[in-house]
Amino acid sequence: MLYNAFLACGAVHLNHVNSENWSKSIAEHYYTIATKEIAEDGERHGLQLLAISALVLDVYELMSPNKAKPMQDLRDSRALIQRCKWDGRSDGAGGACFWLHRGMELLTCLGFKMPVRWDPDQWNIDPETMDELEAGHGTEHLWTHRIIYIVSKITNFAHRREKPESDPDQALKEWESLMRMADDWERKKPKTMYPLGWVGPQSNAESLFPKIWIPDSAAVLAKTFHLTGMILLGKSYPKTAPKRDQEMKDMRLHYAHAMCGIARHLKDR
Repeated sequence: MLYNAFLACGAVHLNHVNSENWSKSIAEHYYTIATKEIAEDGERHGLQLLAISALVLDVYELMSPNKAKPMQDLRDSRALIQRCKWDGRSDGAGGACFWLHRGMELLTCLGFKMPVRWDPDQWNIDPETMDELEAGHGTEHLWTHRIIYIVSKITNFAHRREKPESDPDQALKEWESLMRMADDWERKKPKTMYPLGWVGPQSNAESLFPKIWIPDSAAVLAKTFHLTGMILLGKSYPKTAPKRDQEMKDMRLHYAHAMCGIARHLKDR
């Protein structure tokens, strides 16, 4: 079932990049076999293998344009990951599955303007340990995990801000805490995650967006999450004041332009 789940993902990717030679039916063929295996004999292969296979099929479903309806959450694979007792401190395949799932659910919830269903405070993460991360070579994946955690907290805060808040002063304290977390991540992240180049928009250019080059795909993902978090913070400031409202608007536009600048230079945007 895992073999066919991977083949389904590979086939749908090839369909995206070379649709003339790779039809959608090939991906659907492997997807059907894998889902049948999971439904009929999934538990027999072992809980961990079942969880990994279900997660790979979640990746397929996010990639595939052929699904009848968009997947609004990842509850089945989330339940399997919880049954495997994988969390923010797991390593190996379990840790990889946990953080892949966290990133996928965050993207899905952002797309549907939903809160992250698995509360970040229940991920078994020590915030102090994350704050003490060193920005050395080879730690980029840990910094990607940290920004997923931060933006998940921001997403849930922004969702709550859409409803009446009984204590705006408490909301402001939480907003300021999240802003510090996002700013600290940007300031302390490894040098390998910084852009190689950043050129502002020129008056005679074809685009009004800046040109930003980030060579590493993990760094692109992490920076995109960071920019998304900053835009959400700009939209969810708890108090109203004319000057502050304009500052928040300028902040949203600045980070939105940066995100578009990064997207301009990605082949798989």
